[in-house]
Amino acid sequence: FRARQSFGYKNELCVQEAQVAVGLLERVEPSHDGEIATDYVERIMRSAIVSGVIAGGESLRQEHVADALGVSRTPVREAFQRLEREGFLRMTPRRGVTVTSLSAVEAEELFAIRAVLEPLALERVFSMLTKRDLGQAEDVLDASQVERDLHRLAELNWDFHSALFMPSEQPLLTATLRGLHLNCRRYELLGR
Repeated sequence: FRARQSFGYKNELCVQEAQVAVGLLERVEPSHDGEIATDYVERIMRSAIVSGVIAGGESLRQEHVADALGVSRTPVREAFQRLEREGFLRMTPRRGVTVTSLSAVEAEELFAIRAVLEPLALERVFSMLTKRDLGQAEDVLDASQVERDLHRLAELNWDFHSALFMPSEQPLLTATLRGLHLNCRRYELLGR
């Protein structure tokens, strides 16, 4: 419960919801030794948003996040800016930061964009794929067949796709697809 309160939540949670929230935060919040503070905050916040620990519409305060994660406000501000560019947060002057809400229109748009970009990426990389690349993708696919944890299954989905996209050396396209997958993950986990 303290984990959700420390992010600036005002609403009261029942004990069961609080236990789930704290459990998910503990699962996604390993030590950040050696990791740049901004990257650490971005990773933790993105994971909490994608997994639903922090819901759409929730307000976030830099100082609460900084205190909860043991960092200064500067890396929190920088992480918030990155997450806003990715579509996870909305920063409004004099109103603060809010987690973007999920919508049917956005889901349709995200999946439509993926439907266009993924075949393009595969078309551009197809001739470069090696047996090793295909083997790596197949290994991920095999792991996903036995995985039961929905969060891990969503990660494996990206691992499969990135195993196929990475050899193309198209960093902009790959980064765009990664952002789309992360945004789509919020919807995929919602439906399960």
